[in-house]
Amino acid sequence: MHKRTDCDPTEGTFDVVAVPGFATATVAVFFVKRDLAVDGAVDHSVVEDIISTLRRSDPDGVTR
Repeated sequence: MHKRTDCDPTEGTFDVVAVPGFATATVAVFFVKRDLAVDGAVDHSVVEDIISTLRRSDPDGVTR
């Protein structure tokens, strides 16, 4: 990761999830960036919580 200032994180992870399309999209790709080696860095369980909220919807806007 590119460091711009002294307080920028020097480590990080990206979780990438590709799922079947939402509404009219063929595929939806989601990226979650997590900084490491900084005060207050979130645990990986937070990323899992974010990803677990993804829900497929149909073109009529009904969430399944």
